[in-house]
Amino acid sequence: MKPGFVVPEEWVVLKAPRHNDTYRLDMTSVSSSSPVMTCLLAKSAVNAAKLWHKRLAHVNFKNINNLVRQNLVEGLPDKEFKLDDKCVSCGLGKIHKKSHKLKMVNTIDSVLHLLHMDLFGPISIKSVGCKSYCLVVTNDFS
Repeated sequence: MKPGFVVPEEWVVLKAPRHNDTYRLDMTSVSSSSPVMTCLLAKSAVNAAKLWHKRLAHVNFKNINNLVRQNLVEGLPDKEFKLDDKCVSCGLGKIHKKSHKLKMVNTIDSVLHLLHMDLFGPISIKSVGCKSYCLVVTNDFS
């Protein structure tokens, strides 16, 4: 909401005090013999497609529709799910890292100052000493 916005009183359905990020609603003041029935309704701001997309670990909508057709998930509504807008989390998961800038000046000035190592294996062909792992060490100075 914008700062300074005041909610009109006719829009207010329920008021409850806030304690540590929790709204406490005291239902003891509502008597069961009152002629007016008390009904509490919670509506989620996100649509059902986005909600099920998140619940099912961000699976794509084609697979969600397959789950609906085969009736594999209990409680999943029997409808066609469509992508309304992009999922921010899925977009962030598909971002690739940028490569590092090239160093124009070499700052390594002595032997064994910086080593690059790679250990790989097991390999199918054994070495002379019957070993199946290999460690490659490269000196950055030379």
